[in-house]
Amino acid sequence: VDGRRIDAASCAAGAYAFELPALASEVRIVSRAGSPAELGLARDPRRLGVALRWMVLRQGAFTRSLDVASEMFHQGVHAFETDNQFRWTDGDAILPAAWFAGFNGAFSLALRITAMAHYPHEGKRIAA
Repeated sequence: VDGRRIDAASCAAGAYAFELPALASEVRIVSRAGSPAELGLARDPRRLGVALRWMVLRQGAFTRSLDVASEMFHQGVHAFETDNQFRWTDGDAILPAAWFAGFNGAFSLALRITAMAHYPHEGKRIAA
């Protein structure tokens, strides 16, 4: 958020919740990323970070669902996969600033991640 790393405040069953400060002007979803083709895992040459199924902003009783298929969400992401109902990031996705309009003060961002790249590590596979 605005160049500062914010780790998830909670994580359960692929849902990650982040507490964001007031007046965040740039929010990115940054993760490890790799190309399955380069990692020898699949023929897919895309650089993949995490696969997002849904995102929700919350502030008190006010919630806003963010459409991961939206054309507004285009920086740092691959095309929405209609068969899988998710969208891969490339490891550095930028959320559209317009999505945060109307939020005054601190708020939370919840992400549902349905898949992530796996990386070889000293002969073992570990998740990102």
